[in-house]
Amino acid sequence: MRLLLATPFAPDAARGNSIAAARLERGFTARGLHVTRLDTAAADDPERFTAAFGQTPPPDLALILHARHGAAAAAAARAAGVPCVVSLRGTDANEMLADPRHGPAIRDTLAHAAAVTVFHDAMRQQVLRHLPALAARVHCVPNGFDLPEPPAGDCRARYGLPTDACVWVSLAGLREVKRPDFPIEQLVALVRDYPHLRFLRAGPELEPGMAARVRALAAAHPWVIDRGVIVHGEVPAFLGAADIFVSASHSEGMPHAVREAMGCGLALLLSDIPGHRVLAAPGREALFFDTPAGFQAAARRLIVSPDLRRRLGAAARRRIVAECAAQDEIGAYVALFGAIVPAPRH
Repeated sequence: MRLLLATPFAPDAARGNSIAAARLERGFTARGLHVTRLDTAAADDPERFTAAFGQTPPPDLALILHARHGAAAAAAARAAGVPCVVSLRGTDANEMLADPRHGPAIRDTLAHAAAVTVFHDAMRQQVLRHLPALAARVHCVPNGFDLPEPPAGDCRARYGLPTDACVWVSLAGLREVKRPDFPIEQLVALVRDYPHLRFLRAGPELEPGMAARVRALAAAHPWVIDRGVIVHGEVPAFLGAADIFVSASHSEGMPHAVREAMGCGLALLLSDIPGHRVLAAPGREALFFDTPAGFQAAARRLIVSPDLRRRLGAAARRRIVAECAAQDEIGAYVALFGAIVPAPRH
């Protein structure tokens, strides 16, 4: 099968979707598919999409990652008669379906797709609230994951962290939906009582206003260490320097960063949203919060109890290892592709 994989960002972008695209491309190639990759970030260049679907021989099928970013590519595939599978990644399902600017294009893309994939049933129900006619075409395929390799060397020394510090870590792009400023603002109230607290963060600058805000917070508080953009290969060492991983997102699909923290055995403090709830159970693999007061209460528990951190981190690691053993993302996609484009008979 000839598959066109349409991805929303460049292969080396510090984005979860780029990590997913690289993993999918490796997996599909290993299963014998001929994969052509198309970066859809430049949506103002429709001729590029037309050319991609007009090649000889044309693709048998297209997998479109992200309904909004991939809308132009999906339209070009439709014009060329190439069936599409649209993979919803998180914000396109959770935030944009009802958005007056982006919602119409997303709904049109989904309505014409041969199939739509989501990470879990909460996302499926979100889609069907807007497009109930798609019920037979929406499939749950959990986001795949590669367990991180254990980091080598002294991770804390690498980032200039004291060995006795209680280190919090965040790995998120600087945009409003991720709320990267929220954990820093809440920890300001705690650092007076716990001067050994440190906050280590990384992630690309995606929205100028939020980027400026986080930079200002980091400059105002010396216990905040901002590493900016890090390459994906550095992630295990970055997470290995920490005790607690925090995500304050308003919305998530099935976030890579949280799962990587689980793979590294970190205690988790997560905003109480469906995309986090599918990853961890309250009190077993993570603590959750939905208000500033809830964040601070949970943060104090984690700071004062190394035993609680170890218990949560060990449970999170066990869960992600078990899920990796049980799930076959590539196999699920290949079976779906085969149902849409049956193999030719010889």
